[in-house]
Amino acid sequence: RNCLVANNTNQSGYGGGAYVSGSGTVFESCTIAGNYSTNDGGGLYLAGTNKYVVNSIIHGNSSLSNNYPDIYNIIFVNQGSFSNNCSSATLPAENGNITNAPLFNDADNWRLAQSSLCVNAGVNQGWMTNAVDIVSGPRIRYGTVDIGAYEIIYEGTVYGLK
Repeated sequence: RNCLVANNTNQSGYGGGAYVSGSGTVFESCTIAGNYSTNDGGGLYLAGTNKYVVNSIIHGNSSLSNNYPDIYNIIFVNQGSFSNNCSSATLPAENGNITNAPLFNDADNWRLAQSSLCVNAGVNQGWMTNAVDIVSGPRIRYGTVDIGAYEIIYEGTVYGLK
């Protein structure tokens, strides 16, 4: 939960950001971006069963083969394992997934721009009620959780009243 997996390289295998095998794995409210693998799954390589990825951004990763640069998970990608995510990978649209670019404000910190479709596009979950995001801000800031590791803070002018 609330993890940032960014700018990693796997020179000898699959899954530049994360390689997950076995069963029962969950990625919730994570950002997986800017990773590289010499084989498939530049961002995320999933092998095994019972994988679940929700409210996560998996975008802007690459692989030498250019096959599955963001996610490699052929068997389970169409079985409801992915919901309310943002990725250029082919994910089922009916599960609230977004295939547009997430529009990062700054690639150095992977925060969302105000115009991102990922803002307020996640699905609220029970554990989020009093939880915090990756930088200890409220996990749900404006009623609906954002997709990714960070909740957006809208910019604007603050006026003080006397």
